[in-house]
Amino acid sequence: MEETMIIEYNTDSYAGTFDRLKSILRRLESDTGKISNRRVSISPEAAESFVRGVFSNLYERLVDELSSAAISRMNSSGRWDKITASELICEVMTDNSVRRGALSSIGRIERRNQIKKYIDSGTIQFAILLLPFRTASPIKNRGTLPDLGEVYTLVLLAALARASEVAQEKIRATCERILMEICSTGLDSIVVRTPGLSNFDRNRLTDSVLDAARVSCPIKSSYAARRKALVRAVRELREISVVNYELLGDLLDRLSAANISLDTCWTFLAAKIVRVQVLGVQDAGRYPCFSTTSMTTIAKYRKLLLDFVSFLQLPKENFRLVAYEEIADRMQSEDRYTQNEFYEARLKQLRLEIDACLKKLYIAGSREDFHRILSESTTTPQLSTLFEAILFSIVHPTLNTGNEFTSENIRHYVVMMSNIYEAASNEASEIIRRRIIFSSLNGAAEYCAAYESNTGSKNPSGFDDVAVIAPDALRMSIHRKQESIGHFSVSVSPSHGRTPWHGTVAFHRQSSANTIGISVDLAVDLEADGYYAVHIDEAAKASASGWTEGYINEKQAIFYMCPSFFENSQDTSDKIARLASMQLRAYS
Repeated sequence: MEETMIIEYNTDSYAGTFDRLKSILRRLESDTGKISNRRVSISPEAAESFVRGVFSNLYERLVDELSSAAISRMNSSGRWDKITASELICEVMTDNSVRRGALSSIGRIERRNQIKKYIDSGTIQFAILLLPFRTASPIKNRGTLPDLGEVYTLVLLAALARASEVAQEKIRATCERILMEICSTGLDSIVVRTPGLSNFDRNRLTDSVLDAARVSCPIKSSYAARRKALVRAVRELREISVVNYELLGDLLDRLSAANISLDTCWTFLAAKIVRVQVLGVQDAGRYPCFSTTSMTTIAKYRKLLLDFVSFLQLPKENFRLVAYEEIADRMQSEDRYTQNEFYEARLKQLRLEIDACLKKLYIAGSREDFHRILSESTTTPQLSTLFEAILFSIVHPTLNTGNEFTSENIRHYVVMMSNIYEAASNEASEIIRRRIIFSSLNGAAEYCAAYESNTGSKNPSGFDDVAVIAPDALRMSIHRKQESIGHFSVSVSPSHGRTPWHGTVAFHRQSSANTIGISVDLAVDLEADGYYAVHIDEAAKASASGWTEGYINEKQAIFYMCPSFFENSQDTSDKIARLASMQLRAYS
């Protein structure tokens, strides 16, 4: 089974949830792994201070680091023939710190070309499907509202767009500063472009630039490295006429120190800043297998995300959350008919394939045999891939765990799921097991059919739902896709393999005194490790508003905290508020 197939269709396909069930069960049955139900309450003011502090700092740091890294890489030998806004935006959006999967030089150039196609419009728009909703899960989370893991996602996407602009602004500002330090009358008083003609004395210019380097690099070793770069830069100059050799030598030396070429300087001084926006398309209505999730649950989830966007003042020109209803409302009747027709036909085919092997699947006896039978009996390998992802994502009424996350309910859920591939010892449990298998297989079929009917490269009509609202948007993805698909694949979670809406956010102590670790994990594991669920104090509801009031109303924790943070008797609200100045780092 190809890895690209596994992760193209669903983010939770590689989260390894099933593999952790046995260890979870062992922990639940041990004396040290009981569900702790530890909780602390903090004031709305402390919660706001913490969120504003750590996530505003994260946003500013990401913007600075991503833009600076892009500038640092752009002039690497052989990387780009020419540096424009297209190359710079590409460098930010494919940065190794956020990219999912490897990217070859050919893939990078292809993505640059995508950006270049729309660069003249002055705005580049990206679109990414994510942040649908949460389903209550006895092992993944403790509620259906987003937690601070989703806030990490919002901040990251906004920072990517803003960093793409800031990288351009930094280069322009550096060029303007250098030019003002040398000459107040502008670049044309130093050098001018002469297309088709090179009108200057190369040796004389080499002497001028090396004279400038000797002054700026008095240390011999530093001068040697600068000299090599400057000689190469002068040798590569074409189609210019030098007005002032001494000033041009000084200019080239200073630009070289800033890792900027003369051609790049010209380009960014003349060009307007290209604006970049990411559309976060919430795909709550895209997959019928989740149709049992109430509209109220989806609406509350979206409202809190919007509250966080407003609270953190994430620039709307750089990031916007799009409700899937916007797509449904704008779909033409012809497109709707074609899409529905393909979906129904594809779903019928998938269900027939499942029905043909269903009896064998029920008695497979092991995980390996179950997936072997499913793979060999169907023409769609994604069904096998999606089975466990859907198994842990949809609500199973037959389990009757509800939203009460008691130790008994959690254990009941874990026991059933960890033994899902093995026949139950009594008839009642076997009926429940088979219903769960059937609903998960049907859900996988619905998910697969919906994905294909809404993805342009997967259906014969080429219909693409995101193109309905953003026809020129470049596609990002939370999946690690084949390079040839052309998407900008990004990791939107601090933890590899688990997105925030499939888990629970936690904060951890780091070795560095001024940093705090952030991760997304299973709630049941965090509780077994003694982590504290941090709630907003219900007694302070009168002073709560916006997102803080939402958590109080739903009685849901906003995050989990490492127990070592509560080793002394300091006031909890004060303790959390003091963490606001710390830097967030992905924790592993």
